Amino acid sequence: MAKKNALDILDEIPATKKKPTVKVVEVAPIKKNTAQARKYPDLVDEDPVRAYVVAAAEAKKAQARMKEIEPYLKEVGLRDIFETNTGKGSKDLIASVRLVDVPEPGVEQVGPPEAVLMSVKDQYAAFDNEQVTAILGTVTTVDGKPAKVEDYLGWAVSADFNVKVFNDPATGKFSAERFKAFRDALEEVAGQFGVKNPLECGKVRTVAEDFHQRRFVDFKLETNLALQTVLPATTALKAE
Repeated sequence: MAKKNALDILDEIPATKKKPTVKVVEVAPIKKNTAQARKYPDLVDEDPVRAYVVAAAEAKKAQARMKEIEPYLKEVGLRDIFETNTGKGSKDLIASVRLVDVPEPGVEQVGPPEAVLMSVKDQYAAFDNEQVTAILGTVTTVDGKPAKVEDYLGWAVSADFNVKVFNDPATGKFSAERFKAFRDALEEVAGQFGVKNPLECGKVRTVAEDFHQRRFVDFKLETNLALQTVLPATTALKAE
C-alpha cells in the first residue's frame, strides 16, 4: 500500500465534521482499605470528578492572579539584570536574579524568605523591524558613536504556507476543487525538478548572533530598556 503524503490526507478530510458524542462514565469514590486507596490515598472518600473541577477552578484563579503580578516582577527583575550587565563582557553577564519581598521592620524572618527566580534568556521573539530599526537608528553607543543597525540585526529565511488559498473566495470555506488544482500544479512542477512541493520563502529580520552580549557593552541602561519594549528578550518567572 502506497504511503500517503500530507496533501493526500488533507484532501480526504471532509469540509465539515460533526461533533462526536462523548460517552458519559460515572467515576465512583475510592473507599478505605482498598487497593485503590493504597494507590490514591489523597482521594479516599472524595468525589474525584468534583475534586478535579474544583482544583482546576482554583488553578485558573491562581493563574489569573499570577498574570496580574507578573509584569511588575519582570519589570523590576529585568531592570536589575540589565543594570548589572551594563558595561560588562559576555563572561560576566548574569541571566537570573532572585526576587524577595522587603522584610517588615521589627519582624524576625524564620527560615529562608519566599522567592521568585527571574530569568532572561538570549532568545528574542519575532519583532517589528521598522520599530527596532528606528530606535537603533537614533541611539548612540557608550562611546558616543551612532549605532549601526547591521551590527545588531541580521536576516534569516522564513518559510510560510498560506492554506487560505484553498478556500472558496465566495464562501471562505475549504474548496476541494481549488485544493486539487493547487496540488496538481505543485506536484507537476516539483516532479520536473525532482523535489518535494515547495514552500513560499522570504527574509525576516533577526538579531545578530552576538547581540545579547554586545548590547550591554555598547549601550547604556536606558537604551537597552528602550530596546526591550520593541525587541523583548525572553523572560521567565519561577516561584521557589
